[in-house]
Amino acid sequence: MNSFEISTSWFNEEMELLRPNYSYSNAGILPSVLELWGDKFPELNTDLNTLLKHKSLQKQLKERDVPKNIIYIIVDGLGTENIKNFEGSITKNLEELGLAAHSSFPTLTGTNMVSLSTGLTPAVHGVIGANIYHEKLRTEYHTISGMYLNNGNPQSVLTNDSVTEYMLGHPFTIRLKELGADSNILLPVEYTSVGLVSFICQGLSPKFYKNPQEILQIAGELLRKDNQQVISIYMGYPDHTAHNYGVNSSEYHQSVKLTEQVIDALREHPSVISGETMILLSSDHGHMQVKRPKFVTGLKQLQNDGIKLSSSGRTLHVYTSDVGDKTFEKLSELIGNFGIVVSQEEAFKLAGNGILSVDEVIKAEHSKEGKKHYIGLVENRLGQYVILMKPEVQLIVPEIIKFGDYISPLKSEHGSLSKEELFVPVCVW
Repeated sequence: MNSFEISTSWFNEEMELLRPNYSYSNAGILPSVLELWGDKFPELNTDLNTLLKHKSLQKQLKERDVPKNIIYIIVDGLGTENIKNFEGSITKNLEELGLAAHSSFPTLTGTNMVSLSTGLTPAVHGVIGANIYHEKLRTEYHTISGMYLNNGNPQSVLTNDSVTEYMLGHPFTIRLKELGADSNILLPVEYTSVGLVSFICQGLSPKFYKNPQEILQIAGELLRKDNQQVISIYMGYPDHTAHNYGVNSSEYHQSVKLTEQVIDALREHPSVISGETMILLSSDHGHMQVKRPKFVTGLKQLQNDGIKLSSSGRTLHVYTSDVGDKTFEKLSELIGNFGIVVSQEEAFKLAGNGILSVDEVIKAEHSKEGKKHYIGLVENRLGQYVILMKPEVQLIVPEIIKFGDYISPLKSEHGSLSKEELFVPVCVW
């Protein structure tokens, strides 16, 4: 199987689930572009050598001039399969360049935003799901809000701990600041108190916008600066719309058009026209239209059997002390022919285990202490089993809607490994 020149293999052909190819990961996009700055910032090369790269993008960039500025637009919830019948600047660029990327597993916002900001696989950075177990808390926390239940009361994981207790990785924003380049992140004002922001910024103060016009205003002001810089812009319109209306809806189409209006306006900036500024675009994941919500019944019996489900959705971690045939059979019976149950070891491979060297990452980041926190612990943040749903199915556990999760059933979802969720665009202007 070969799509966008990405060699793709089945993880489970019967369930139409693919295996991520980390040689073409969305997390490798920015590291591939930053290689262009290697001559000016030689110290950057040491870090880049330990990170993911996107092979096809690297080839195409060899033919381009080195830009002074990079605008990196991350559009939440934009899959190549979702927009293949649309007409606009994104699909036109996809046709011209033939570039796409694979999302990291699980294909969730928290996991992929950390990968995009660090260039690391989830198996290395450790933010490896939606509601995931953490060894220090001895319970699960929600990776978007950064909240967990402390004796029944919601509390931030950062109340008493630093971000480095929960993830390994040095965001590009910090790397570039340390080297003397400017780096800014633009986020919607709704994200002011979202815990994930602390993970992807790590001390850098983001700039918040209220509407698309403010994006253009802030970006324009930043481009007037003399310093070399990366401007990262997160836009969440398609993801929010897909969850609420469905990825096949006219509302989703309109949200993509709104995104393209911002892109087209940025392309008209003099520094972009002159080639001084390069615009990149990608996404954290695509979306799968939900046609068959499956509700979980008998949750109390599962809990009595020592089986704990982490969340609703298309990928669920299952935490249990009883790793054996009986537990596997109960979980298989629970989902029927709507999905598959995989072992922790297999799920860890899907999350990129073995692709990057944790020791090399730690060495590049001058963080001896990080080894203590992350070696041998990230795998346990996955469930002892992980459930992956096949296309069009969402597993709904009504009792497990935590910390701002959308109300189920959703019209579109993500997290599993269908082609709709896995393939995301890579655009360069």
